[in-house]
Amino acid sequence: YMDLKVLPPTALALLAEIFRLVEDLGKWPTDIAHSFVAMLPQGSSDAADDFRPIGLLSVDYLLWADAHGAPFQELLRAAGISPAGRLPSAEDQAGGEATSGFALDWSKCYDYLVLDLLRQFGERNSMPAALAGPMLAAYAQPGSVLLSGSLAEKRVPMAGLVPGCPRATDWLV
Repeated sequence: YMDLKVLPPTALALLAEIFRLVEDLGKWPTDIAHSFVAMLPQGSSDAADDFRPIGLLSVDYLLWADAHGAPFQELLRAAGISPAGRLPSAEDQAGGEATSGFALDWSKCYDYLVLDLLRQFGERNSMPAALAGPMLAAYAQPGSVLLSGSLAEKRVPMAGLVPGCPRATDWLV
């Protein structure tokens, strides 16, 4: 949030408005709708199974995902700007009470969870469209694999959560 703290209020207001539009439309502007999968070496060989995929989502998506957190919301309020989105934070939902959570091994979801099933899961569990739409749109963004300095053609994924997505646990609703 350090970089955001130095932005003038007009820039913060514009960012908040972009996030509102993304939530209303359920998709990202085409110019920023791209992700990468960097294949990082795990061991010392160059064998295909000796690399680990790391998903790199756009910075805009990561900012949006974090925008519902208290620090960003407080920054907007301090600048006299209405909050960036309509989605309540965990703290807001708990009414100020202490919150806790749990973790699952979602490793297979990162590769094999069909995005349409994830969409249906969100609908059946009343996940707000303003949250599910942008997340699913980001997961379905065209992406390229980067390996040893070579970049593959863009492909559109049909399955998988993006490893490292800060909002992936929201699907646990």
